[in-house]
Amino acid sequence: MAGAPQQFHPLPSRHCSSCLSISPFHSRIRTILLSKFDVTLSSSGLMGPRWKGKGFEAKARDDPMSAIVTRLQSSMKDSNAHGLLSGSSVILALSSECGNLLNSASFGRPMATVDKEKQWFQLGVEEAFYLHHILNCLEISNGDEQLVTDQDLWQYMTKRTSIFPESFKAYSHLRTKNWVVRSGWRGFCCLSSPSISGPF
Repeated sequence: MAGAPQQFHPLPSRHCSSCLSISPFHSRIRTILLSKFDVTLSSSGLMGPRWKGKGFEAKARDDPMSAIVTRLQSSMKDSNAHGLLSGSSVILALSSECGNLLNSASFGRPMATVDKEKQWFQLGVEEAFYLHHILNCLEISNGDEQLVTDQDLWQYMTKRTSIFPESFKAYSHLRTKNWVVRSGWRGFCCLSSPSISGPF
């Protein structure tokens, strides 16, 4: 609607582990989680783990998601990982080691290319902003190859996806709890098993 004031969504803090405390806004986030994510609730109303197959629980104990994400963060920082904005996603080329960690941590979707030296990935807006702003391990540039600031990236993604502020809060909350969040075919996200690495 022309002339309507823009709703301002402040950037979330880098440490938003308590971002879902009880408030009307956070109650809305909980509603999004329950309606848009495949979430199972125990009788106490808390999310419980759902394992995709035999051996995944033991595998998660041996190599927890938190350890994989820490290795990924370190590897991406060391390699100065750099992504390119492309519509409602970010395209990223990584070394094999870093690409394997990104895949194990269940970030992005691998892209088929003829490049034998690099692995290419397409990140959703929530994944890209999480790696850029929360983990601080990914630089992102626009089409002019100029680095974008946190504020510019937030505004760009909010313009591209109107529910981005809410979906990012939900995504980052689940990721900080070491849940694996995968992009869904409806343009939002589906919750997958917690603390699992590797392909499903």
